[in-house]
Amino acid sequence: SNDLTGFLPDSIGELTELRRFETSGNALRGPIPSSMGNLTQLEYLLLSDNRLTGTVPKSFIHLTSLKTFQLGLNQLTGDLAFMCTSDGSGELSSQPIITSLRNFISDCEISLVQGIPDISCPCCTRCCLNDPDVDIDTEIACDFNI
Repeated sequence: SNDLTGFLPDSIGELTELRRFETSGNALRGPIPSSMGNLTQLEYLLLSDNRLTGTVPKSFIHLTSLKTFQLGLNQLTGDLAFMCTSDGSGELSSQPIITSLRNFISDCEISLVQGIPDISCPCCTRCCLNDPDVDIDTEIACDFNI
C-alpha cells in the first residue's frame, strides 16, 4: 500500500509500454478506465483491495500479454464472461481467452456476503470469497502475493 487515493485517470491508457501496474491495498475509487485496454504490453495488473466500482471494461480483452490479473476485494459488479473462451457452440469454458493469463483472481459469486457486490467470473483461477478453505463468516481472504 502506498496510501493512494482518488480515481484512476483516463490518461493511464497512454502508458502503452507499461508492463506492471500495481495499486493493491490502497483507497482508489470509481470506475476502471476503459483506456486501460490500450496497455497491450501489460503483464501484471494488480487492482485488488481498493474501492473500485462499476464493471471491468470490455476493452480488457485486448490485454493479450496479461499473466496476472487481480481485482478482488473491490466493489465491482457484472459478468466477466467476455474474458473466457467459448467452445464454439456458445458455451463458456473455464479457460481465459487471453492464453497467457495464469492468475485471474476476483470476488466471484459471493452473494452470501452482504454489502459486497456480485461479480460472475466463469474462468477466474481463484474466487476470493468462494474459496472452500475460507470461512466467509469470519474472514475475507485472498492472498494477493505473487
